Amino acid sequence: MGQKCVRCGKPATMNIQKLWMKWRYDADKDDYSSKPEPLDIEPFESENLHFCNECGKLWEKGEV
Repeated sequence: MGQKCVRCGKPATMNIQKLWMKWRYDADKDDYSSKPEPLDIEPFESENLHFCNECGKLWEKGEV
């Protein structure tokens, strides 16, 4: 059985996760690399949100 929307319980159609990024840093020059690298880190449950389309749109608007 698939994931359910964390807000209303309908079948989820999107998954939103926090993403950790890494930049190389040169302390001597106080300079960051221009290209970030995504890190493959498993999200905590609170950082892994499943929403249906309707609730996902509300979340994107900051209404959830």
